[in-house]
Amino acid sequence: MPGLAAYPALAVCCIGSRKGKVSQATTACPRGASKAMTAYAFNTDNFAFEVFADEIVVLDVTEGTYFALGGWAVEIWPALAARQPVELIADAISQRYGVSTFVIADELAQLVAKLKDETILRDAEPADERMALADVPSSGDFRPLSFEKHVDMQDLLTLDPIHDVDPQKGWPSY
Repeated sequence: MPGLAAYPALAVCCIGSRKGKVSQATTACPRGASKAMTAYAFNTDNFAFEVFADEIVVLDVTEGTYFALGGWAVEIWPALAARQPVELIADAISQRYGVSTFVIADELAQLVAKLKDETILRDAEPADERMALADVPSSGDFRPLSFEKHVDMQDLLTLDPIHDVDPQKGWPSY
């Protein structure tokens, strides 16, 4: 098994400690030590999303591209898009399904990298208020994350007949 250096999201050794006891930890850490949490915010300037029972659909409103997120992404999306620390998200999913934190953190890091590459997520400071991920309903059995990019409807999704006005001919201009 690779060491923690291979999983930067897990490099956090402590979230907080009281009287030498770690309240949340992924590895042992020196008394009182902590590391900043990693969080992201949803890019509301260019994207909109809809949550369905078994997937999240994210639409790039400027390009017409849409994305489908599945698996346990459905359970974490509200927290991920709302600036909750990814370290806490990975820990909550790991505990919920009994899957190794390393596996969850690796999948989550890959998903976040794709979402950042597409500018769906932006780096952000963690939210001051924490969401209780335990209250988010489970989607049943553990299903790996999925990420799909669709460009097949770009022309339809970016069609805007209201604004496609030719000043000489009037509306519409096609």
